[in-house]
Parts: sequence; structure tokens; C-alpha cells
Amino acid sequence: MTSFYHLPEGVLEVIFSWLPADSLVRFKCVNKSWYSLICALINDPSFVSKQLHNTRNKSSASLLLTRTCPHVGHNPARSYALLTSFIDDGDKDQIRSVTEDINFPLRWSEWLLRYHCDGIICLLKDKFGTEVVLCNPTLQEFKLLPKSKNARKLSCIGTGFGYDSRANCYKFVRILYHAKKVSAEVCTLGSDYWRGIKVSDDLVVDLAITFQDYIYWQGVCYWMMLDNSLGDIILCFDMSDEVFHMIRPPKVSDYSSFGVWNDSFALFLCSEERENPELISFEMWVMDDCLDVVKGACPLTKRLVFGPLLCCPVPLKFWKNDELLLVSGEDEKLLSYNLRTQKLRKIQADGEIYMPFCFYVKSLVSLRVGERSTRRRSKRRRIQLLQ
Repeated sequence: MTSFYHLPEGVLEVIFSWLPADSLVRFKCVNKSWYSLICALINDPSFVSKQLHNTRNKSSASLLLTRTCPHVGHNPARSYALLTSFIDDGDKDQIRSVTEDINFPLRWSEWLLRYHCDGIICLLKDKFGTEVVLCNPTLQEFKLLPKSKNARKLSCIGTGFGYDSRANCYKFVRILYHAKKVSAEVCTLGSDYWRGIKVSDDLVVDLAITFQDYIYWQGVCYWMMLDNSLGDIILCFDMSDEVFHMIRPPKVSDYSSFGVWNDSFALFLCSEERENPELISFEMWVMDDCLDVVKGACPLTKRLVFGPLLCCPVPLKFWKNDELLLVSGEDEKLLSYNLRTQKLRKIQADGEIYMPFCFYVKSLVSLRVGERSTRRRSKRRRIQLLQ
């Protein structure tokens, strides 16, 4: 370790940017020099972005999930855990994985594990988002969002969490529905209030149920919903423009799920085989370059057809190259399917796992960044008033 002391700070910064976020936080204890340097880097937005970018490009993938602790007595407790799998090209029937507990100061039974974005985990008190907690376990930072005035007044049909790249902030959105009118409200990390979002009059829907599936990807939230008149629709919300779009997906046979393929939003359509309902076939439709399409047109293109597979699996996401992560619809076991070899392999997890899962990367993104910028704006406002 002493050989690192004489390296220039610029070289250390490059090395540190490739380290896991939790390891970097622990390395603050090495000595005073490293403590000062790492603290400065953690507060440097450009370094935080670089470290997050490097973490995303690693070959391993991680899932945040709820599981039982298998070694705790006859009535094992549940806890939050991070499952990291290492996909290789071997011929083994199981994929190597490592499970580690995530420390939350919240009781699992009181909060729903919902969303993740850039190392920030979003937990809801209920599916309507009446109470929302954001946390970054790596930095041990937690924040309770303020309650909305509309929490009990209007019917909430969808919630989402993501990043606004234009404003450089994180947002939680609630979709409200009343008298066949869609409205929305947004709470920005660092603010202490909810802000109403104007929805275009062209977005007239007759929604039957709340969202069936959800994904956030590259600045856009997607919800699969059921319209009484139109059938299945995909409701989209651009985090930067704060504009809603509606997409008419291809006809859904039995059930569907969202995923990501080659950095593009993907829709999986799942159909049971007529002769054998235990066999499931899949179609993968991929989003075209943008959402600005002719009204009524479908911006999705069919790219893949694969299967049939047993166990009624639900596609989640491509992990590496041709490896697709699935979850068994019956016993919630994790599986990985290789499109090239058509081989289905199990992912061994320590303890019994429970839905839902969300993909996760450890990061140095602070929940206090928005608060600091808000305080700076408030200070400038006070100075202007005094002048």
C-alpha cells in the first residue's frame, strides 16, 4: 500500500474511478491524505459521473431483491440483498453468483422495493406512492420525500423515478386519474414540494386498471396500462421535457414485460403454445430512435422471436451479449437464457428470494446534491432581495 503514496493525485483519481463505490468509501480510512482526496472526489460531480459510467460498463450485473436469511433459526427473517452474477461461456447448468446483504434502517415489511436509478433506491409505503423514501446505501444517505396534497384525493395509477439529464436532477413522478383525465405531479430531489404537470388534452384515455409493468430507461418512464376502449397501451413520460406520450403496442397475446436490448427500450410479448400451455414463446419488439412519431403509429419494430421455453419465465433484461435474464413465473427462480446457444441456466441464490427485483449499481451519487443547489439558489434569492 505504501507504494501508492507517491503516485500523483491525477493517477490516483483514474485508478479510483474504476473501483467499486463501496470500496472507495472504505478506503477513506487508509490515511489522512486518502481521506481528504476521496472526500474531495466524492463531492466532485465529474468524478462521480465517471465512476458511475465505469461501473455500468462492467460485465457483471446485480439485482436488488428481498430474500430470507437461510442461516437464522427456524423462522428466518427477510432482508434486502444484492445478487451479483458472473456470466461466462461455460457449459455448467448454473451461473456463479454472490449474495450480500444491504443495510437498510427500514423494516422490509413496511416498505415496497420499487425503483432504482444510478445507485439511488426508491422505496414506497404503498403502491400509490403516498410516502416515498430515497436512499443510497453506499453513502448511507436516506431522504423521505414530502407528502403530496393529492395523496388521498385523486386516484394514483402509476409512479416512477428517474433522472433528468437536462436539469441534472432526479425526479419522482405520480400519475393521477380522475373522470377520464390524466394529470401528474413531480417531486424533484432537493425540493420540499410537489409540482403539478400539465397534460395535453390529446391524451384522452379510459384506463381500466393501474399499470401492469414499468421501466425507466435513458430519461423516459414507461408504463403498460389497460384502456377500456383501446386495450393495452404504453404510457411514456419524458423526465426532461415533462411531456406524456401514448404508444399503441402490438397485440399482446397472453402477457408482456419491459426490458432493455442494445441500449434500447424493448417490449417482450409472451404467448402460450396452443398444444402445450406450459411452453412459452417470445417476441421482442424494440423502440425506434425517438418517440416523436405520427399519432397512432407504433414506434416498435420486431427484432427477435425465440422459445418455446418451459417454466413460464418472464423476461427482465439482457445482462451480457446474448444472455437474457428471466424469472420463473411459478417459483420466482432466476434463470438466464442464451439466445445463441438456446441454453437455459439457473442462477443460484443464497436463500429464498421474492419479487420484485430491480437492477442495481453501487454509486457515489449523493442525495444531498439537490439540497445544496437549492440552498445556493435560496441564498442568491435572499441577496437579490436585500440589494
